[in-house]
Formats: sequence, C-alpha cells, structure tokens
Amino acid sequence: MELNSHIHSGAVKEGICSDWATYIKEAKSKEELMEMYVKGIDFCLEHNFPSNSDLLKFGGSSFLSNYGVYVDAQVNEIDQPFIVLLGTCKAKIAYNNYTAGQLFNKANSDMEVVINDNAFIVIDCFDESRTHIQANGNSKVCINIYGNAKVTYKTTGAGIVKIVKKNKPTY
Repeated sequence: MELNSHIHSGAVKEGICSDWATYIKEAKSKEELMEMYVKGIDFCLEHNFPSNSDLLKFGGSSFLSNYGVYVDAQVNEIDQPFIVLLGTCKAKIAYNNYTAGQLFNKANSDMEVVINDNAFIVIDCFDESRTHIQANGNSKVCINIYGNAKVTYKTTGAGIVKIVKKNKPTY
C-alpha cells in the first residue's frame, strides 16, 4: 500500500522504533494506521508526524473525526473520550457525569472545555495553543503545559484543576 510506504519512511526519518516501523509497514488499511496514530499519540505529537496535510489525505476531516482528530476545524463535542486538535481549531468541548477524557491541544488551536459532575480529564497543551477550562461540581482536570501554551481556568463547587508546567516544548 502506497500510503504505508509514505508513512513508514516518514516515521523512520523521525526515529520511530523498529517494532512500530514494522506495524506501519504491515498495516492493511488506513483505519489500522489511524488506530496506530491514536495509540502512538505521544510520538506523533512530539514529532509533528504525520503532517497535518498527510492526516487530511488519509480520508478527510470526517474520517479523522471518527478517531477524535481534528485539523483546522470547528469542533463541538460532548463526552468524547479522545480529542486531538491540530492546526487552528476552534473547539467547545463538554464532559458530564462520570465520563473521562484525554485531550491534546496543539499548534494554534483554541479550546474551551466545561467539565461537570464527576468527570475527569487530562489535557496536554503544546505550542501556542490556548485552553480555557470551567471545572464544576466534583470534576477533576489535570493539565500538562508544554511550550508557550496558555491555560486559563475557573472552578465552582469542588472542581479541581491541577496544572503542571513541563518547562520544555514537548514530551
């Protein structure tokens, strides 16, 4: 598959380990490649790999959104367990009840997140991204800040926001 070769060669250039290089080479579909992207998100975000344009070539915005990945998009999601914002996204995201979520805000994206009830989320913020949090009820949020990312937050009730400044550009 031509897509595999393209992704494989780029991953090798970025220093991917041999096991993952083999997984990429042997993937049978773009769906398998996207599942690998989600599982290997730390490598992908650290190396800006694949590029945003390559991600869009996988199958377009609607295909990516099935995996919680957005590039230069308007995003409105509720209780989505995994979200990656790339490029210049504008997002409004909410979590309720006992849901859990993992969010990644990268590049120049702007994200507003409202967490209610007993929801728990972890957010990694990179580059010049902006994240605005409203933690309500008994919700809990852990935010890891990399690079020049900006984070603002408000809490009501027993909502807790923990911010960890990593003092480095990426993982």
